[in-house]
Amino acid sequence: MTAPADLRVAYTMSRFPKLSETFVVDEMLAVEAQGIRIELFPLVREQEELEQPDAARLVARARFQPFVSPSILASVVAWLVEDPLLVARTVAEALRGVAGSKKFTLGLLGILPKTLHSARLMRRSGVDHIHAHFAHHPALSALMIHRLTGIPFSFTGHGHDIQVDRRMLSEKIAASAFAVAVSEHNRSLMIEACPHLAHKVTVLHTGVDPVAIAPKAASDWANGRWFSEGTRVLAVGRLEEVKGHRVLLQALAELRSAGEPVQGILVGDGPERRSLLRLRRALGLEGCVQMPGSMTRPQVIDLMRSADVVAAPSIPTADGRLEGIPVVLMEAMSVETAVIASDLPGVRELVPGAEGVRVPPGDVTALAESLTRLGRDPGLRTRLGQAGRRRIEQRFDTTTTAEALASRFEASSARRSSRPTGARRPTRRRPSPPPS
Repeated sequence: MTAPADLRVAYTMSRFPKLSETFVVDEMLAVEAQGIRIELFPLVREQEELEQPDAARLVARARFQPFVSPSILASVVAWLVEDPLLVARTVAEALRGVAGSKKFTLGLLGILPKTLHSARLMRRSGVDHIHAHFAHHPALSALMIHRLTGIPFSFTGHGHDIQVDRRMLSEKIAASAFAVAVSEHNRSLMIEACPHLAHKVTVLHTGVDPVAIAPKAASDWANGRWFSEGTRVLAVGRLEEVKGHRVLLQALAELRSAGEPVQGILVGDGPERRSLLRLRRALGLEGCVQMPGSMTRPQVIDLMRSADVVAAPSIPTADGRLEGIPVVLMEAMSVETAVIASDLPGVRELVPGAEGVRVPPGDVTALAESLTRLGRDPGLRTRLGQAGRRRIEQRFDTTTTAEALASRFEASSARRSSRPTGARRPTRRRPSPPPS
């Protein structure tokens, strides 16, 4: 499918470019390859030392905005002059929706001025549809812009944004052209908030590009610098509780105690880094487990091609967080590296059978035993890797998701264009000069 060349979709997300959110970049580039013009309106510019190479293609044209500026203030004033009652209703709805949460209320107040500004920019540039990644502040910003301008919107719910606090989720789904869940499990969580709107929530798996992430030979950089002898176990992800790194370290310690030659690399950074370094030292793993910090995706893919196993030992957290379908597993399967992951609902959708190994979440012994079996059986690793690659090609190719999204964006724009004459449409004034 190729969308009309003049179809414009504005993407919004909490922070951009975020090193750990390669799936957002992949999706935008794949949607743009369908012939849709992408406009990018991040709520906050992320400041990280590393930047994914593919993200650089979008950063240069992203509409980054400070929390306040002369142009933002001008937009606020312009809206108050143009339609103060509409602005009041829109803001009141948002404030009622986040009431009772200090975090969400402060977040709303922080993004409100730039949301009003973005609404004017989107209207001026002829945006046909808005798509938000994550169901909290990005979807709320998209909802407010929809109320102000009439531009239809949609959003994708991922994990904690629909698990821990579903504030205003029902209202967002009701007002949206459609809502996306990245797994069947997430869809069930989303429709719990509004069973009567189940028809509006569709599952579109986050994917990877199996052509770009191919099972080529590992680089000398990865083999020579990071790996030596023994079973090579790689984990990639933000260092936070839900990722289950503690479980992996304890499993590796069990293997070492049993005399199994094993080494591990934990790639990533995050709030648990210091405590994980202490645990590594306490378990006597400093000589065989490396924690190099964050890496770019090309570096991670190189490591995956050199690893024997990629592990994603995610665990449910006390506050209700649960991983969806880890993209790192998709990347590993795409390069034909064997994967082992916790037996969680999202993982079962990606690895339903012979495409990898699933173990009970938090079960150190089960993880250690499975790692031992994989380490001792290179033939099994090869079979799993090849089956995993086929699974990605068949069900988790980002091009398939992009085609489905592009079709929905086009349909949303067509419905808006075909409204009867009496339907409410946004006023299209042309004040001068246009906001920057």
